[in-house]
Order: sequence, then structure tokens, then C-alpha cells
Amino acid sequence: MAVRNRFAYFVDRSGRQVTVGTLEDIEQMDLGRGQIYYCDSEQALVQGVKEYYHKECIITLRSPMDEFKENLSR
Repeated sequence: MAVRNRFAYFVDRSGRQVTVGTLEDIEQMDLGRGQIYYCDSEQALVQGVKEYYHKECIITLRSPMDEFKENLSR
């Protein structure tokens, strides 16, 4: 059984701006240069983005994600 990625986050080339959202929302954006990372759950998304949060990078939510916001700041 294949795991389907439902979430993604984009890190710009500078590594200082992160855009987070559902897979569909992130792939629809014209993000320019950088890297997209794919996640199969919100928990995996939190783990991937947490290092940027602690570095005080700019994190933008493209999709409504209340659970993500709560878990990121813990």
C-alpha cells in the first residue's frame, strides 16, 4: 500500500522563508526557486518545519491548519 503525501512545505533558496499547506495548495503556487518537501501527515509536517520555526524563519500558512499551528509552538 502506497502512502499518499497530503501536505507539503516549500523552503526558499535563502532558507529563511517557509510556506506550509496542503499538497494541492503548495503545488498551485508559483514559488520560484527553492525546495518542496512532501509529508504524509500533519505530524510529519510539524517535524519537518520545526527546525525553521526555532531559527525564527518566516513561516506562512497557505492552508487553514489549526492543529499544525498548535503543535509547532510546543
